Amino acid sequence: QEVVTKGNSESESEDEDKRALSVTAAGRARLDLEEEARLDPRIVPTEVVPPEEWTTLAMASAVFLTGCTGFLGAFLLSDVLEKTKATVLCIVRPRGGDTSERALKAVIKKNLDQYNLQVKDWARVKPIAGDLSKLRMGMDEDEFESVAKECDCIIHSGAHVNLVYPYAALKPANVQGTTEILKLAVMGRAKAKTVIHISTNAVLPAGADVPRACERVYSEDDELADYSREVTGGYGQSKWVAERMIWEARNRGVPVVVIRPGNIAGHTLTGSSNMSDHIFLTISACIKAGCFPRVDEWVFEMTPVDFISHIILTLGSNPTYFNQAYHLIDPTPVSAAVAMRWVEGILGVSLDEVEFEEWRRRVKGAFHALTEAEISIFAELDTPESLSSSSSLQVSSSKVDAVAAEAGRPRQRVNARSFQQYIQFYRKKGLILANQE
Repeated sequence: QEVVTKGNSESESEDEDKRALSVTAAGRARLDLEEEARLDPRIVPTEVVPPEEWTTLAMASAVFLTGCTGFLGAFLLSDVLEKTKATVLCIVRPRGGDTSERALKAVIKKNLDQYNLQVKDWARVKPIAGDLSKLRMGMDEDEFESVAKECDCIIHSGAHVNLVYPYAALKPANVQGTTEILKLAVMGRAKAKTVIHISTNAVLPAGADVPRACERVYSEDDELADYSREVTGGYGQSKWVAERMIWEARNRGVPVVVIRPGNIAGHTLTGSSNMSDHIFLTISACIKAGCFPRVDEWVFEMTPVDFISHIILTLGSNPTYFNQAYHLIDPTPVSAAVAMRWVEGILGVSLDEVEFEEWRRRVKGAFHALTEAEISIFAELDTPESLSSSSSLQVSSSKVDAVAAEAGRPRQRVNARSFQQYIQFYRKKGLILANQE
């Protein structure tokens, strides 16, 4: 998945934590995703225009971006500023109640800094105080209408990412937030704005509970509606509903691009990585325990963030790519055992390869050294299948490969060299130990 457990999105709040605890398993079982995905019939463009009149990122004067204080969103902001001439309107959740432009830009800058990203022209960054989980994303009616008139493209990267919470806790940001995005898309101008929607591989059913999952190969052209009864987990369900609404908006005349990333790895050259990444949290726990589990089908599916951001901008800049889904998922992920041997060489440590139960016993013995995030990850990894379930998700990403080839930037895959960059980044941040002491 994209990131893990404790949500680090703009939309997380104490109220959502309370909702998460109040939703019962029985309530989740009764969930009808198709019903949840019904889009307000009033969300319709005033004028439906032909493809040659769709607005692309390359021609946009103003882009509305959600999720700019997240991992992928930081790179999208940087790339939009560098590769287009657009002003970027960024929705930002205020810190400490300060909604001034200076304070909101400081929030954005702090996030960019941790990934070694710089903005040369801050005049093109227009922060807007808001919250994805609120009506009109926290804006008043006048401000919402003003934004609708100003922007001509939308990149919806923001989400509440939490692999533990049930659907009801994630619905405000991920489902209702997407509804507000689509309202924005059809307001303010006669023709609809282009919506580039960042979905997730979690909308595709996988794991031991899905019949014949290991035999499926998911195509980028598969019909999402076919999976409504098989998607499990609150996060996957909330993103399934959001994406389903995006497709319905497409049917009504809104031009869209749907991106389904898997696990987003760090930058190929700088190593700047998501500090909530579940793969590296697991690796860190293994280092502290001095061992890793022997699970044959355990793999690390990772696609570098710079490749993902580049492809998103490429797709959003050419209308021939619109109204389709794209898998930014590595179809040939690296073996976890191979990656662990890379870690040994990079850090100069020795890690025992042990049976799964022995690994769990040794990690429990190292609990005093584990962070809260690492403990949260470990709690979910209670069977060998919990580690290997990602290997049952087989995807085709032929369209992305074709686009990347046309753009002169073939798919980048994680290798020993890029892995070393990631480990060094985490070491500098103090998130991965250089030894087992």
